[in-house]
Amino acid sequence: AAYFGKGDYDRSIADNTRAIDLNPNNADYWYGRGTAYFCRGDYDRAIADNTRAIDLNPDNEDYWYGRGTTYFRKGDYDRAIDAYTRAIDLNPDNADCWSSRGIAYSYKEDDNRAIDDYARAIDLNPNIAEYWSNRGNAYRRKGYYDLAVNDYARAIDLSPDNAVYWYIRGVAYFLDEDNDRAIADLTRAVDLSPDNAVYWYIRGVACFLEENNDRAIADYTRAVDLSPDNAVYWNNRGHAYLLKGDYDSAIADYACALELNPDNAMYWNNRGDAYFFKEDYDRAIADYARACQLAPDNVHYRDDLRKAESQNGRLS
Repeated sequence: AAYFGKGDYDRSIADNTRAIDLNPNNADYWYGRGTAYFCRGDYDRAIADNTRAIDLNPDNEDYWYGRGTTYFRKGDYDRAIDAYTRAIDLNPDNADCWSSRGIAYSYKEDDNRAIDDYARAIDLNPNIAEYWSNRGNAYRRKGYYDLAVNDYARAIDLSPDNAVYWYIRGVAYFLDEDNDRAIADLTRAVDLSPDNAVYWYIRGVACFLEENNDRAIADYTRAVDLSPDNAVYWNNRGHAYLLKGDYDSAIADYACALELNPDNAMYWNNRGDAYFFKEDYDRAIADYARACQLAPDNVHYRDDLRKAESQNGRLS
Protein backbone atom coordinates (compact mmCIF):
# COMPACT_ATOMS: atom_id res chain seq x y z
CA ALA A 1 0.00 0.00 0.00
CA ALA A 2 2.88 2.35 0.75
CA TYR A 3 4.42 1.90 -2.67
CA PHE A 4 1.03 2.33 -4.36
CA GLY A 5 0.44 5.58 -2.49
CA LYS A 6 3.78 6.86 -3.78
CA GLY A 7 2.91 5.96 -7.36
CA ASP A 8 5.50 3.16 -7.50
CA TYR A 9 3.20 0.67 -9.18
CA ASP A 10 5.90 -1.83 -10.12
CA ARG A 11 6.91 -2.31 -6.49
CA SER A 12 3.27 -2.40 -5.46
CA ILE A 13 2.70 -5.19 -7.97
CA ALA A 14 5.74 -7.04 -6.65
CA ASP A 15 4.56 -6.73 -3.05
CA ASN A 16 1.03 -7.88 -3.88
CA THR A 17 2.41 -10.77 -5.91
CA ARG A 18 4.44 -11.90 -2.90
CA ALA A 19 1.36 -11.58 -0.69
CA ILE A 20 -0.68 -13.63 -3.18
CA ASP A 21 1.99 -16.33 -3.20
CA LEU A 22 1.74 -16.51 0.59
CA ASN A 23 -2.05 -16.27 0.77
CA PRO A 24 -3.73 -16.84 -2.61
CA ASN A 25 -7.22 -16.78 -1.09
CA ASN A 26 -7.04 -13.16 0.07
CA ALA A 27 -9.17 -11.20 -2.36
CA ASP A 28 -7.72 -7.85 -1.31
CA TYR A 29 -4.27 -8.82 -2.56
CA TRP A 30 -5.64 -9.69 -5.99
CA TYR A 31 -7.64 -6.48 -6.06
CA GLY A 32 -4.63 -4.46 -4.91
CA ARG A 33 -2.43 -5.88 -7.61
CA GLY A 34 -5.16 -5.37 -10.18
CA THR A 35 -5.46 -1.73 -9.18
CA ALA A 36 -1.71 -1.28 -9.59
CA TYR A 37 -1.87 -2.89 -13.02
CA PHE A 38 -4.73 -0.52 -13.89
CA CYS A 39 -2.70 2.52 -12.87
CA ARG A 40 0.17 1.25 -14.99
CA GLY A 41 -2.19 0.95 -17.97
CA ASP A 42 -2.05 -2.86 -18.11
CA TYR A 43 -5.80 -3.32 -18.30
CA ASP A 44 -5.87 -7.00 -19.27
CA ARG A 45 -3.89 -8.03 -16.20
CA ALA A 46 -6.00 -5.66 -14.09
CA ILE A 47 -9.19 -7.37 -15.25
CA ALA A 48 -7.72 -10.81 -14.62
CA ASP A 49 -6.83 -9.87 -11.04
CA ASN A 50 -10.15 -8.13 -10.43
CA THR A 51 -11.94 -11.22 -11.68
CA ARG A 52 -9.99 -13.40 -9.25
CA ALA A 53 -10.84 -11.02 -6.41
CA ILE A 54 -14.53 -11.23 -7.38
CA ASP A 55 -14.37 -15.02 -7.52
CA LEU A 56 -13.09 -15.00 -3.96
CA ASN A 57 -15.48 -12.33 -2.70
CA PRO A 58 -18.35 -11.65 -5.09
CA ASP A 59 -20.15 -9.36 -2.65
CA ASN A 60 -17.54 -6.59 -2.61
CA GLU A 61 -18.81 -3.58 -4.56
CA ASP A 62 -15.32 -2.10 -4.91
CA TYR A 63 -14.13 -5.11 -6.87
CA TRP A 64 -17.02 -4.84 -9.31
CA TYR A 65 -16.58 -1.09 -9.60
CA GLY A 66 -12.87 -1.56 -10.30
CA ARG A 67 -13.57 -4.08 -13.00
CA GLY A 68 -16.17 -1.77 -14.54
CA THR A 69 -13.72 1.11 -14.63
CA THR A 70 -11.09 -1.06 -16.26
CA TYR A 71 -13.48 -2.28 -18.94
CA PHE A 72 -14.49 1.34 -19.51
CA ARG A 73 -10.86 2.33 -20.07
CA LYS A 74 -10.59 -0.50 -22.60
CA GLY A 75 -13.62 0.87 -24.43
CA ASP A 76 -15.76 -2.16 -23.60
CA TYR A 77 -18.76 -0.19 -22.41
CA ASP A 78 -21.19 -3.11 -22.27
CA ARG A 79 -19.01 -5.05 -19.84
CA ALA A 80 -18.36 -1.85 -17.91
CA ILE A 81 -22.10 -1.32 -17.53
CA ASP A 82 -22.59 -4.90 -16.39
CA ALA A 83 -19.93 -4.52 -13.71
CA TYR A 84 -21.23 -1.12 -12.54
CA THR A 85 -24.73 -2.61 -12.36
CA ARG A 86 -23.47 -5.35 -10.07
CA ALA A 87 -21.78 -2.75 -7.87
CA ILE A 88 -25.04 -0.77 -7.74
CA ASP A 89 -26.97 -3.90 -6.80
CA LEU A 90 -24.59 -4.41 -3.90
CA ASN A 91 -24.72 -0.78 -2.77
CA PRO A 92 -27.45 1.33 -4.40
CA ASP A 93 -26.39 4.34 -2.31
CA ASN A 94 -22.98 4.74 -3.96
CA ALA A 95 -23.30 7.85 -6.13
CA ASP A 96 -20.05 7.20 -7.98
CA CYS A 97 -21.34 3.89 -9.28
CA TRP A 98 -24.45 5.54 -10.72
CA SER A 99 -22.38 8.33 -12.23
CA SER A 100 -19.85 5.97 -13.76
CA ARG A 101 -22.55 3.82 -15.28
CA GLY A 102 -24.12 7.00 -16.65
CA ILE A 103 -20.83 7.92 -18.31
CA ALA A 104 -20.63 4.47 -19.89
CA TYR A 105 -24.16 4.87 -21.23
CA SER A 106 -23.17 8.27 -22.61
CA TYR A 107 -20.28 6.70 -24.49
CA LYS A 108 -22.77 4.23 -25.94
CA GLU A 109 -24.87 7.26 -27.00
CA ASP A 110 -27.70 6.09 -24.75
CA ASP A 111 -28.34 9.48 -23.21
CA ASN A 112 -31.75 8.60 -21.81
CA ARG A 113 -30.28 5.94 -19.53
CA ALA A 114 -27.31 8.19 -18.83
CA ILE A 115 -29.61 10.99 -17.67
CA ASP A 116 -31.45 8.61 -15.35
CA ASP A 117 -28.19 7.44 -13.79
CA TYR A 118 -26.81 10.96 -13.39
CA ALA A 119 -30.07 11.97 -11.75
CA ARG A 120 -29.70 9.17 -9.22
CA ALA A 121 -26.11 10.20 -8.53
CA ILE A 122 -27.24 13.79 -8.00
CA ASP A 123 -30.01 12.69 -5.64
CA LEU A 124 -27.45 10.80 -3.57
CA ASN A 125 -24.83 13.55 -3.60
CA PRO A 126 -25.91 16.89 -5.04
CA ASN A 127 -22.61 18.58 -4.18
CA ILE A 128 -20.48 16.99 -6.91
CA ALA A 129 -20.10 19.40 -9.82
CA GLU A 130 -19.13 16.65 -12.26
CA TYR A 131 -22.48 14.89 -11.84
CA TRP A 132 -24.33 18.05 -12.85
CA SER A 133 -22.03 18.79 -15.77
CA ASN A 134 -22.29 15.22 -17.07
CA ARG A 135 -26.08 15.35 -17.00
CA GLY A 136 -25.90 18.76 -18.66
CA ASN A 137 -23.80 17.24 -21.44
CA ALA A 138 -26.39 14.54 -22.00
CA TYR A 139 -29.18 17.11 -22.13
CA ARG A 140 -27.13 19.22 -24.56
CA ARG A 141 -26.57 16.27 -26.89
CA LYS A 142 -30.33 15.70 -26.92
CA GLY A 143 -30.94 19.36 -27.76
CA TYR A 144 -32.46 20.24 -24.38
CA TYR A 145 -30.43 23.39 -24.02
CA ASP A 146 -32.45 24.97 -21.22
CA LEU A 147 -32.03 21.87 -19.06
CA ALA A 148 -28.35 21.69 -19.95
CA VAL A 149 -27.81 25.34 -18.99
CA ASN A 150 -29.52 24.76 -15.64
CA ASP A 151 -27.25 21.81 -14.85
CA TYR A 152 -24.14 23.67 -15.93
CA ALA A 153 -25.16 26.57 -13.72
CA ARG A 154 -25.27 24.20 -10.76
CA ALA A 155 -21.82 22.86 -11.67
CA ILE A 156 -20.50 26.42 -11.86
CA ASP A 157 -22.01 27.25 -8.47
CA LEU A 158 -20.15 24.28 -6.99
CA SER A 159 -16.88 24.89 -8.86
CA PRO A 160 -16.77 28.48 -10.13
CA ASP A 161 -13.09 28.37 -11.10
CA ASN A 162 -13.45 25.42 -13.45
CA ALA A 163 -13.06 26.78 -16.98
CA VAL A 164 -14.63 23.69 -18.55
CA TYR A 165 -17.99 24.36 -16.94
CA TRP A 166 -18.09 27.93 -18.21
CA TYR A 167 -17.04 26.71 -21.64
CA ILE A 168 -19.69 24.01 -21.95
CA ARG A 169 -22.42 26.33 -20.73
CA GLY A 170 -21.20 28.83 -23.31
CA VAL A 171 -21.47 26.14 -25.97
CA ALA A 172 -25.02 25.34 -24.85
CA TYR A 173 -25.95 29.02 -25.14
CA PHE A 174 -24.22 29.13 -28.54
CA LEU A 175 -26.18 26.11 -29.79
CA ASP A 176 -29.36 27.73 -28.51
CA GLU A 177 -28.43 30.84 -30.56
CA ASP A 178 -28.00 33.01 -27.47
CA ASN A 179 -24.67 34.47 -28.55
CA ASP A 180 -24.54 37.25 -25.96
CA ARG A 181 -24.65 34.77 -23.07
CA ALA A 182 -22.37 32.41 -24.98
CA ILE A 183 -19.74 35.13 -25.37
CA ALA A 184 -20.01 36.07 -21.70
CA ASP A 185 -19.43 32.49 -20.56
CA LEU A 186 -16.67 31.87 -23.08
CA THR A 187 -14.97 35.05 -21.90
CA ARG A 188 -14.95 33.65 -18.39
CA ALA A 189 -13.52 30.39 -19.74
CA VAL A 190 -10.64 32.12 -21.53
CA ASP A 191 -9.97 34.24 -18.45
CA LEU A 192 -9.62 31.07 -16.37
CA SER A 193 -7.74 29.09 -19.02
CA PRO A 194 -6.08 31.48 -21.47
CA ASP A 195 -3.94 28.78 -23.08
CA ASN A 196 -6.85 26.74 -24.39
CA ALA A 197 -7.12 27.33 -28.12
CA VAL A 198 -10.58 25.81 -28.39
CA TYR A 199 -12.07 28.35 -26.00
CA TRP A 200 -10.70 31.24 -28.04
CA TYR A 201 -11.84 29.66 -31.27
CA ILE A 202 -15.43 29.07 -30.15
CA ARG A 203 -15.70 32.58 -28.79
CA GLY A 204 -14.40 33.77 -32.14
CA VAL A 205 -17.17 31.85 -33.90
CA ALA A 206 -19.77 33.42 -31.61
CA CYS A 207 -18.37 36.89 -32.29
CA PHE A 208 -18.31 36.18 -36.01
CA LEU A 209 -21.99 35.26 -35.94
CA GLU A 210 -22.63 38.55 -34.18
CA GLU A 211 -20.93 40.20 -37.18
CA ASN A 212 -18.11 41.42 -34.96
CA ASN A 213 -15.35 40.48 -37.37
CA ASP A 214 -12.60 42.40 -35.61
CA ARG A 215 -13.19 40.60 -32.34
CA ALA A 216 -13.57 37.30 -34.18
CA ILE A 217 -10.22 37.84 -35.91
CA ALA A 218 -8.58 38.65 -32.58
CA ASP A 219 -9.91 35.43 -31.05
CA TYR A 220 -9.02 33.32 -34.07
CA THR A 221 -5.53 34.82 -33.95
CA ARG A 222 -5.15 33.71 -30.35
CA ALA A 223 -6.34 30.23 -31.31
CA VAL A 224 -3.88 30.11 -34.22
CA ASP A 225 -1.02 31.24 -32.00
CA LEU A 226 -1.83 28.48 -29.51
CA SER A 227 -2.52 25.77 -32.08
CA PRO A 228 -0.91 26.66 -35.42
CA ASP A 229 -1.41 23.18 -36.84
CA ASN A 230 -5.20 23.41 -36.79
CA ALA A 231 -6.40 24.14 -40.31
CA VAL A 232 -9.91 25.05 -39.14
CA TYR A 233 -8.60 28.03 -37.20
CA TRP A 234 -6.73 29.41 -40.21
CA ASN A 235 -9.73 28.89 -42.47
CA ASN A 236 -12.14 30.65 -40.14
CA ARG A 237 -9.85 33.61 -39.65
CA GLY A 238 -9.49 33.77 -43.41
CA HIS A 239 -13.25 33.90 -43.74
CA ALA A 240 -13.48 36.75 -41.24
CA TYR A 241 -10.84 38.66 -43.22
CA LEU A 242 -12.77 37.93 -46.41
CA LEU A 243 -15.93 39.51 -45.04
CA LYS A 244 -13.93 42.54 -43.94
CA GLY A 245 -12.71 42.94 -47.50
CA ASP A 246 -9.09 42.18 -46.54
CA TYR A 247 -8.62 39.72 -49.38
CA ASP A 248 -4.83 39.44 -49.15
CA SER A 249 -4.99 38.42 -45.50
CA ALA A 250 -7.80 35.99 -46.31
CA ILE A 251 -5.75 34.41 -49.10
CA ALA A 252 -2.75 34.05 -46.79
CA ASP A 253 -4.85 32.30 -44.14
CA TYR A 254 -6.55 30.01 -46.63
CA ALA A 255 -3.11 29.10 -47.95
CA CYS A 256 -2.07 28.03 -44.45
CA ALA A 257 -5.24 25.98 -44.09
CA LEU A 258 -4.56 24.30 -47.43
CA GLU A 259 -0.98 23.55 -46.50
CA LEU A 260 -2.28 21.69 -43.45
CA ASN A 261 -5.20 20.03 -45.24
CA PRO A 262 -4.81 20.12 -49.02
CA ASP A 263 -7.70 17.71 -49.60
CA ASN A 264 -10.36 19.97 -48.12
CA ALA A 265 -12.52 21.21 -51.00
CA MET A 266 -14.08 23.99 -48.95
CA TYR A 267 -10.70 25.60 -48.28
CA TRP A 268 -9.93 25.69 -52.01
CA ASN A 269 -13.33 27.18 -52.75
CA ASN A 270 -12.91 29.77 -50.00
CA ARG A 271 -9.58 30.90 -51.41
CA GLY A 272 -11.20 30.97 -54.81
CA ASP A 273 -13.75 33.39 -53.37
CA ALA A 274 -10.99 35.68 -52.10
CA TYR A 275 -9.29 35.67 -55.51
CA PHE A 276 -12.65 36.28 -57.19
CA PHE A 277 -13.37 39.32 -55.07
CA LYS A 278 -9.85 40.57 -55.84
CA GLU A 279 -10.82 40.15 -59.51
CA ASP A 280 -7.94 37.72 -59.95
CA TYR A 281 -10.11 35.41 -61.99
CA ASP A 282 -7.38 33.09 -63.28
CA ARG A 283 -6.40 32.11 -59.74
CA ALA A 284 -10.05 31.96 -58.68
CA ILE A 285 -10.78 29.56 -61.53
CA ALA A 286 -7.82 27.37 -60.57
CA ASP A 287 -8.98 27.14 -56.95
CA TYR A 288 -12.61 26.59 -57.84
CA ALA A 289 -11.58 23.86 -60.26
CA ARG A 290 -9.60 22.12 -57.55
CA ALA A 291 -12.59 22.31 -55.22
CA CYS A 292 -14.73 20.72 -57.92
CA GLN A 293 -12.19 17.94 -58.42
CA LEU A 294 -12.26 17.14 -54.71
CA ALA A 295 -16.04 17.45 -54.37
CA PRO A 296 -17.53 16.82 -57.85
CA ASP A 297 -21.09 16.59 -56.55
CA ASN A 298 -21.07 20.00 -54.89
CA VAL A 299 -23.37 22.23 -56.95
CA HIS A 300 -22.23 25.39 -55.17
CA TYR A 301 -18.59 24.83 -56.16
CA ARG A 302 -19.56 24.20 -59.79
CA ASP A 303 -21.63 27.38 -59.84
CA ASP A 304 -18.69 29.38 -58.45
CA LEU A 305 -16.42 27.96 -61.14
CA ARG A 306 -18.86 28.86 -63.92
CA LYS A 307 -19.28 32.35 -62.47
CA ALA A 308 -15.51 32.93 -62.46
CA GLU A 309 -15.11 31.53 -65.96
CA SER A 310 -17.93 33.79 -67.20
CA GLN A 311 -16.41 36.84 -65.56
CA ASN A 312 -13.00 36.01 -66.97
CA GLY A 313 -14.52 35.60 -70.42
CA ARG A 314 -15.98 39.07 -70.30
CA LEU A 315 -12.52 40.51 -69.69
CA SER A 316 -10.74 38.56 -72.44
